Amino acid sequence: MTYRLEFKRSAARELARLDRTVQVIVKEKLELLCANPSALAANVKRLTGTGLYRLRVGSYRVVFHKDDARIVVLVVRIGHRREVYAPR
Repeated sequence: MTYRLEFKRSAARELARLDRTVQVIVKEKLELLCANPSALAANVKRLTGTGLYRLRVGSYRVVFHKDDARIVVLVVRIGHRREVYAPR
């Protein structure tokens, strides 16, 4: 089952601000996550108290919501691990 990838506008801006090499790696990991969610099971963890998950990509984190009913992965936030969990 292949998931469709969607970004919140703020997450797309955060991705655009990253270095080009980091952008490529993050995009590759997200595509892999959508194609085969179990392939990155070791790097995906559910965030407590929310319906969100995080994907670990080196020192960066991708916070996303997985909607199994619509088969969508909605990227909510992307950033360095020291910044991504802090409230905006």
